Amino acid sequence: MLIAFGFVELAGIRSRRS
Repeated sequence: MLIAFGFVELAGIRSRRS
């Protein structure tokens, strides 16, 4: 569950840092 949260946050931050 924590891994999924971290993965989603990482993907979101990467997309938002575009």
